[in-house]
Amino acid sequence: MFAAAVEELERQERKRKRKSDDAARDEEEDAVIASIVATLHAVCHPSTQVLAPSTGYRGREKGSKTIPRVRKNLTDYFAELGPHNFRRHYRMHQDDFFRLHDLLQPKLQNSRTKGSAPNGDIDTVTRLCMALRFMAGGDKLDISGLHGTGPDEVYKSLWMVMDAVNDTEALDIVFPSCHEKQKEMAQEFTVKSKCGFDNCVAAKDGMLVWTDSPSESMDDMGIGQGKFYNGRKKKYGLNMQAICDANRRFLDVYVGHPGSASDYTVWLDSPIREKIEKTPGFLRPGLVIYGDNAYVNTMTTVSPFKAVSSGPKDAFNFYHSQLRITIEGAFGTLVHRWGCLRKPMPQFSVSKITRLVVVLCKLHNYCIDCNLSSESPTPLAEDQFNISSEGGYAMLSSNSRVNELLDAGDIIESGLIERRRARSSTLPPTHLLPIYEMLRHIETNGYQRPPSNIRSRN
Repeated sequence: MFAAAVEELERQERKRKRKSDDAARDEEEDAVIASIVATLHAVCHPSTQVLAPSTGYRGREKGSKTIPRVRKNLTDYFAELGPHNFRRHYRMHQDDFFRLHDLLQPKLQNSRTKGSAPNGDIDTVTRLCMALRFMAGGDKLDISGLHGTGPDEVYKSLWMVMDAVNDTEALDIVFPSCHEKQKEMAQEFTVKSKCGFDNCVAAKDGMLVWTDSPSESMDDMGIGQGKFYNGRKKKYGLNMQAICDANRRFLDVYVGHPGSASDYTVWLDSPIREKIEKTPGFLRPGLVIYGDNAYVNTMTTVSPFKAVSSGPKDAFNFYHSQLRITIEGAFGTLVHRWGCLRKPMPQFSVSKITRLVVVLCKLHNYCIDCNLSSESPTPLAEDQFNISSEGGYAMLSSNSRVNELLDAGDIIESGLIERRRARSSTLPPTHLLPIYEMLRHIETNGYQRPPSNIRSRN
């Protein structure tokens, strides 16, 4: 009996020792894992680090979800990027970036909420950087990690910059009412015309602003989810109508209808149409705007002939399209420069998306004015990946045509009815419309479609 008791004690001692050894091994393994995680965190997130209490961290009290961060030193970072990569990151030259910052700083300064950021206030340069990176198509988490801020600050910066741009008069988009300026605009188109058309003052078209399937909270205009769906593009979105000059600068932008609306419906409701067609003397006599077949021929709009494949009318369509596609080029440059338009917009409210699109067009004009060119730099590979991963479209050149977004108007019955009504009530008589005067110019001078041109669309 004594021997059995001794044997039981020895068994329990061995069991206790095994547990002690296992615990020691677990602690050692935990320490190794923690070391590996810390190393990976330092490599993947160089702009963030955990601060000791003695460093004077200004964050919230212990236990908060707030993560201590260190702001990126942008002066050093810009120097590391160099001129070429800076332009690829922020879609403009560094001098133009700081000139834009100087324009916006008074507005950005006024919108700051001092003391709200647990790691210290975010300066206005960082705010502009994050907004431009988002507009370029960057990922919210990558942007916040790089600049040493929380992810929510990316959107906050975007709205701050958006409001600042829209409140800056120097960046406004305006269709000039001065006849001399309109004449100069027409002359710039005339230089591009291969047949001498000299009456084009601008070109117009529609483009789909791609969005996620709208939620009830997103539809703050009360339009209804189904109205956002564009049957032609198989996407949800808004119909943006724009008018541009020969240099691809936007002269008017109107985003007031959902994606199901036809281009002509949007045109009928646009404020610029009220000025051009119903305000006597606004448009210089003899000048017109070129559009595609979605529009109706009037005294101020010229669109192509339908269902022709040869003869003077086909030649007219070719030379008309030479100038009309300027607006398609403007859209191509816009979505190439601002990659956020090549993927579905997040679940922002409709009013915010509308204002954001106008801001993108204003910054598009600003870049053209600064660079004296409508070209934009090649996007970053990480932006292209982010856009593609969200179902968007990679676009290597600003001259590429994004067919998935252009010609946004859904050809619904209401649009057809509106165009028929407009044609039936067109004044003066049809033969006096500018399109027929232009056709006579083609016939008189014997212009033909070049044999080398492959006609893919009118």
